[in-house]
Amino acid sequence: MGWSGGAGAAAAAAPAAPAWVGDPPAAARPDPGGRMVVIGTTGLSWEDVSPQATPAIWDRLDRGAAAAGLLNRSVRITACPAEGWLALGAGSRIGEVEPGLLSDVKGADPSTCHVLGEPVEGLVPDWAGLTAAAAATGGAEQIGRLAAWLAERELRVDAIGPGAALALADSAGRMRADYLSVPDTAAGLGAAVQASLAGGADLLVVDAGSADADLGDLDARVGAVIQAVEELASGGTAPAVLLASVAQLDEPAMGVLVDQSPGLGCGPGADPTPAALASPRPQLGSEPSARPCLIESVNTKTAGLALVTELTQVIESRLAPAPNGPADPWRAAAAMAGPAQLQAHLADQYRHAAAAQRWGSPAWVLTIAAGAAGIFGPLFWLVKRTRRTKSRAGRPHPPGQPNPTRRGGPLVEYLALAAGAFPAAGLAANALPWWRSAVPLAAWSALALALALAMAGVAVAAAGLWRGRQVGSPLLTAGVIGLISALIVMIDPLAGRIFTDDAPLRDPSLLAARLYGFPNSVFAILATGAVLAVVLFAGGAWAKGKRLAPALAVAVIGLVVALADAYPTWGADFGGGIGIVGGFVVLTLLTAGARLNWRWAGLAAAAGLAAAAAVAWLDYRRGPGRWTHLGALVETVAGGGLGEVLARKAAMWLRLSVGPAAALALCLVVGVYLARRGVFEGLGIAAAAKAPLARPLLVGLAATWAIGSLVNDSGLVVAVVGITVAGPLLVSALIPTPGDGPFVSNLGTLPSLGQRGRVAGFIRGRAGGRGGGRAGRRA
Repeated sequence: MGWSGGAGAAAAAAPAAPAWVGDPPAAARPDPGGRMVVIGTTGLSWEDVSPQATPAIWDRLDRGAAAAGLLNRSVRITACPAEGWLALGAGSRIGEVEPGLLSDVKGADPSTCHVLGEPVEGLVPDWAGLTAAAAATGGAEQIGRLAAWLAERELRVDAIGPGAALALADSAGRMRADYLSVPDTAAGLGAAVQASLAGGADLLVVDAGSADADLGDLDARVGAVIQAVEELASGGTAPAVLLASVAQLDEPAMGVLVDQSPGLGCGPGADPTPAALASPRPQLGSEPSARPCLIESVNTKTAGLALVTELTQVIESRLAPAPNGPADPWRAAAAMAGPAQLQAHLADQYRHAAAAQRWGSPAWVLTIAAGAAGIFGPLFWLVKRTRRTKSRAGRPHPPGQPNPTRRGGPLVEYLALAAGAFPAAGLAANALPWWRSAVPLAAWSALALALALAMAGVAVAAAGLWRGRQVGSPLLTAGVIGLISALIVMIDPLAGRIFTDDAPLRDPSLLAARLYGFPNSVFAILATGAVLAVVLFAGGAWAKGKRLAPALAVAVIGLVVALADAYPTWGADFGGGIGIVGGFVVLTLLTAGARLNWRWAGLAAAAGLAAAAAVAWLDYRRGPGRWTHLGALVETVAGGGLGEVLARKAAMWLRLSVGPAAALALCLVVGVYLARRGVFEGLGIAAAAKAPLARPLLVGLAATWAIGSLVNDSGLVVAVVGITVAGPLLVSALIPTPGDGPFVSNLGTLPSLGQRGRVAGFIRGRAGGRGGGRAGRRA
């Protein structure tokens, strides 16, 4: 595989171009179809792209290229240049350092990055050092995949630059390509590209350098490569040209990805409809002012977002299209008005993801703190009120004067409801552009708080109008908040994922971990809300002594929520589906009056596992070009990779459960201490437990959290998020309102939690405490 005789014209035009190093020349091929040029860079993000700074790249967009943000992390959230080039040749993440416990949340250390060097006698220098950590990261068997695939098909391959040599090396570090050092000038690089293509190269990989060194020089080299391709094509079918920034060292970012492929479907009048995708494609060098479009990958399910690990499959699919090769993982999605709109969209997409990455942890701290305040704040208020009630026992209350033992109840209840609504409100706040604010965390917090307060107001009003109000359940407001929370999550895929994509309360896309569907934190909000909402649909009948109708209602709710969570094109959540089905089986049995035992508990867990496995199998039957990670899981298990998956998930479970376990242990210690001090005595907990469906709901929540925590790699995060949602809502049921009637307790007269004037008690109480709600039956 050498520089063929067909390159003579290009060599005459640029005699200073360096000679190729490799195998003897091969015959030139007159038909350049089915060929590809890959231009690799590092450190280039969409914020760098503009008509002034990168005119060559901008011109590609102006001619109707497809583009996306490229997630180019390695086993860490950033990647050394060598890791990015290795990923291009392997089709999987490769790490050049031994992974640690926190390797996937820490950035690459520049001091540990290997310096790319020129191959020596066809061997990549320091190959053993570069790949020593690959076995520990699980990618050793993938190294050299592209080189082996190219050699098997006897395709002609050329490489320019050390990064390209690294991508095209086989598993032993030997290049399966003709190699050329990067020329000193852009003109020399263009001449080398022409020589390679004229010589019959099927694939040319070019290391164009780093944007961190000189952005203008990088753009000039990219422009020289593209111009050389255009000049050589001159009316024929142009090779596909792919520009990809394969590594980002300084901080997590979305690299530039520009695909000028004749078969991708962008150009004049491009649109995302199937008819447009089936129409003839424009050639490279088509007229300016064409419409660029976004790339959508089968793995991200997101327009404008692709993975660096997909580059290998893209190259293979372009050189040997299906059915002879793999299916192309990319397709043209939404067409944009022009390059300015496309660049603005992708740059804003990156700012959104970067803000979620930076402020995600503080947002979770605020959310957990709000939940803790919503649990312990009302409890301590109730303690203070109980003691005041005891101290005033036997003392007459002056007519017409406000009763200090009932002061502040509506406000405390309202704030507790808002605390329970805060996680779902935090997701809903993501529909507004909080990341564009000068203070993103403050903007998101203000939006989430406002939405949580609004949800609490809706809950108080709706609870008084619900049919279950006739039984006086103190859990109605909790049920309304739960219903709203579950609906926010369930409608998100239908709304274009505006609530969850790069929300602070889910994994950011820069981690390239979960890019669609419901992650574990979102599953916990959905499942907890759905269980609490059961009281609205089954509480009234259950309180009247019926059992079959409430059990059927619970089963139907569980089926709908489980389908929404596990369905591949909706929630695509394997572990969450197990948790929801298992939890609702337990809740259905208890609602029907069954006595829960270990046999029933095992049945619930088995039912959840069987349902999730069935959904994954159905997804697998759709085919590798359409399945989600559920179908990919079936493929992995069928290939004998179950043990590796379980080991990786178990390691992640242990790591992610450390913090939540400490938080749960702290809450347990505080709770035991307060109970031993008698703080909870007389708070009406026993009365609240007699509210309609209270005990089944508590057991159902516990079962859902336990199963969800065990089967998901987030571990106890599921339980912590669930408690953050349900804890304040359940505590709010203990808070009396001015319209409540009395009952006798061991500390004196306390309001009955079974006699609630929900709307009247809140609204009239705020107006001065006159009147009261309709009294329900005694709990």
